[in-house]
Amino acid sequence: TTFDVTVTVTDVNGQLTAVTSVTENGNQAELTFENAYHITKFTDFDLEGEKWLYQGNSPISLGGRSFRFVILDDTGAVLQTETADQNGKFAFTQVPLTETGLNVFTVKELDDDLGGIGYDSTEFTVTVDVADSGQGDLIAGVPMVTLGGQDVALKFNNTYTVTPIPLALQ
Repeated sequence: TTFDVTVTVTDVNGQLTAVTSVTENGNQAELTFENAYHITKFTDFDLEGEKWLYQGNSPISLGGRSFRFVILDDTGAVLQTETADQNGKFAFTQVPLTETGLNVFTVKELDDDLGGIGYDSTEFTVTVDVADSGQGDLIAGVPMVTLGGQDVALKFNNTYTVTPIPLALQ
C-alpha cells in the first residue's frame, strides 16, 4: 500500500508549527503499521527408555519377545510407537514441538497380550519447556520424566510367569 504524507510547516511569529496529513488514493487515511512475527523453525526432542522383564525377583532375557511403547500428546493422540530392542532399549526420536511454554506428553507400554507376561501399566509424564528465541525459532529444554510429581527414569518392569498346562495321563 502506498500513502502520501504531506507536512505543512508554518511560521507564526517566529514559532514553527507542522501539520501532517495522510492520504491513500486521494482519500484521507490513517497511517498504521502492523508487523507480523511467525515461528519459522520448529524443534523436537529425543527420549530413551528401558524395558526389564523379571521372573520372580530375577531379571531375564526378553527372549525374542516384542514390547511396544507409545508417546502421546496432551490430547491423547499417538505421536510415535516404538519397539524395545533385545537389550530392552527403546527411543522416541524427533518428537515434534510446535508451541512455546510447557509441552506435556504421556509415555506408556502397549499390552500385546503375550502369554505369561504381566505388563507394566505405568503412565509416565514427560514435560519439555519450549522457548521462543525471538529470531523465529523454538528452543527445547531438557525433557523431564516424572511419575507422581517425582523425577524418574523411563523404565518399564514386566513380569513373566510360567503358566502350568494341565496334563491328562492315560
